[in-house]
Amino acid sequence: MSKRGLAKRLYTMYGIALIPLLMFGIYKNGIQLYDKGYVNVWGMIKPVILISMAICGSVAGTLLKNYRQKKIIDLESMNKCKKGIIEALLLSFVLPIKSSPLILFVVTFLFNLFKENTKINKVAIMYIVMQLLNVLLGLNTFSNPYEVNTTLNYDGIDLFLGFGTGGICSTPVVFIILGLIILCFNSLYKKDMVISAIITFLILGIVPRMITSHYGEIFPLIFGYNILYVFVFIFPNLYSSSYTTKGQILSGIILAILTYFFVMITPYNAAMLSVILVSLIRGICDRLFVIKLRSR
Repeated sequence: MSKRGLAKRLYTMYGIALIPLLMFGIYKNGIQLYDKGYVNVWGMIKPVILISMAICGSVAGTLLKNYRQKKIIDLESMNKCKKGIIEALLLSFVLPIKSSPLILFVVTFLFNLFKENTKINKVAIMYIVMQLLNVLLGLNTFSNPYEVNTTLNYDGIDLFLGFGTGGICSTPVVFIILGLIILCFNSLYKKDMVISAIITFLILGIVPRMITSHYGEIFPLIFGYNILYVFVFIFPNLYSSSYTTKGQILSGIILAILTYFFVMITPYNAAMLSVILVSLIRGICDRLFVIKLRSR
């Protein structure tokens, strides 16, 4: 299969891998809240509205961009929407439930209208823009109404299954791992950088806390703050991450280290900020090893 065919297949596999997360998020941040009496019907369907608006903005921006170029909307234009739809899903899944659907539509619309493949991770940039706007509007709280009004006492199993605080559809670690397994069947998925990032972050998150006997801090750190979701689904972008195997491994290690330290400053934005920084130095990570090989 050609590289283009593998890329199309990778987006399809992303869609399949995201389905369990989608279903869980709709239940946790919509249906469950309605059943418990914390939200009305609007609150129950808000996860679906947010995700739908992200997709609509992405499709509208992509089609308008192609129309401006070709003066026609054809099947090829529709096919180009597939990548944008996956990016819209990845973005909306990790956002706070309080986010504005209208603002999300505008952000995905503009990024798909004016941006194609960038050297900086596109989803991470859109996320930071959304979070800046959320902060300005007071919508950046990740706790849903149930979590705001309840004293939470989640253990490691609860967090692993996804009942901790986080993005709309990004908390169930069990489904994130399932998604990783699915995506690893595509040769274009950069699993080396993902695995190196996860292993490094686990070491940083577990070993110091075991030495200092702060065992209770381990699970909230390694299973929380949407970190594993970002590592698995957003970090290994085809166009904004390292392409050599050793460069990918180095990128993963750097990402984990940056995320670990950013968590102390801005927990829920730590992984995304790290992805942006690592994407800026991806060329350096690759050239380190290319130069070494040539010197031999």
